Amino acid sequence: MRLGLKKRYMLLLAIVLTAFVVINAPGLFSLGYRLYYAKVSHLPSALGFSSSDRLLVLSPHPDHRAVGDLAIRVLGERSESDKLHYWIVHGGPEWPLPKGLHQNLPLNPPPRGRGLDWTRLPLGAEEIQKKLQSIQLYHT
Repeated sequence: MRLGLKKRYMLLLAIVLTAFVVINAPGLFSLGYRLYYAKVSHLPSALGFSSSDRLLVLSPHPDHRAVGDLAIRVLGERSESDKLHYWIVHGGPEWPLPKGLHQNLPLNPPPRGRGLDWTRLPLGAEEIQKKLQSIQLYHT
């Protein structure tokens, strides 16, 4: 089962909104407006987990742990936990500093994460431009 990009995002949103159903139930019976029926076993291929070298997910923080929990479960069942990497969303009250967009400054690990195995993944010019466009769409 492969879904188009828009449907994958909708499915991912449904997973986030119905985290306990996804993690604790054998299938999803109602996603959004009953657009899909999906068994948890179908989600990895539907979300594109099938051929990745790495899977980047939100850190396991209570505010947004559903996707991370799903990734841990799926990759654990496939003995591929070594492909799983996290990014930090809540690094502390004053991280990152300075606030705002500073393209010429490196993003250093937050104080809470300095003891973690930190990996920097450099972006190319096109990736930087796409990321900047994405950030500009975020209005909160």
